[in-house]
Amino acid sequence: MKIYCITDNQELEVGLKLAGCEAITLKEKIEIEKKINEITKDANIGILVISKGIYAELKEKIDKIRMNNKLPLITII
Repeated sequence: MKIYCITDNQELEVGLKLAGCEAITLKEKIEIEKKINEITKDANIGILVISKGIYAELKEKIDKIRMNNKLPLITII
């Protein structure tokens, strides 16, 4: 299983890529929602790492996914 990160911080993206994780920096809410939907449908992704800024912006949607799906495991950093 893979680890994927969605962040609004370029430095976090680079750091996680250096650690071997896939990562993307997004700023627009619509783009973030599309990416989250895409990742939750991908059976190869086991852990989704989300930055605090993105979590604050989409708290309800992310909490709903956490409660209803076993995978991916969503972690906020």
